Amino acid sequence: MNIDGFSLGLLGTNCYIFSDDDKNAVVIDPSAEAQFLLDHIESNDLKVVAILLTHAHYDHIQALPALEEELGVPVYLHENDLVVYNSEDNCYPPFIPFLEERPKTTNVFPSLPESFNFKCFDTPGHSPGSVSFYHEGEKLVFGGDVLFNGSIGRTDLPGGDFSTLERSIKNKLYALPDETTVYSGHGEPTTIGKEKASNPFIKA
Repeated sequence: MNIDGFSLGLLGTNCYIFSDDDKNAVVIDPSAEAQFLLDHIESNDLKVVAILLTHAHYDHIQALPALEEELGVPVYLHENDLVVYNSEDNCYPPFIPFLEERPKTTNVFPSLPESFNFKCFDTPGHSPGSVSFYHEGEKLVFGGDVLFNGSIGRTDLPGGDFSTLERSIKNKLYALPDETTVYSGHGEPTTIGKEKASNPFIKA
């Protein structure tokens, strides 16, 4: 399995392209710079089968319309985040324009090639429908803005709640093996073991 990670857009939001040896791929959180992502997909002969959203905050979906149109693949989002996805308040900071055209989404987790045998965890708190995609075989989790390297996701945005986020991290993410790599929505990767031992906001 291969992971290409890119920090994109004005907020440096991470987008990941996760692919197998047969060049099948999923795009996780197409944050920004759509043409850059499309060029990377084409130059590496990747066959994207789905776009997965950890949540619907604006900085994670800026490149979504262009990728959905060009690739013609399904887009998946938890139904509890549709209220965020469809809201005109989903526009922050103010120097980022509102996304007028947004593709249809579904909350049904896709049937992917066997290589993409994700377990999808509900991990709300940063947003109502935040999810994390765990791959047991590769010992990794794509957690969006739930847990960061030495930090946690904001809970002061609409639909955020610290107590809910704390439960998500303690009951879902901290329950994973310590060696699990966490690929977050911002910043560098970390591990579950490191965060359990030293995260200053939520201790194990």
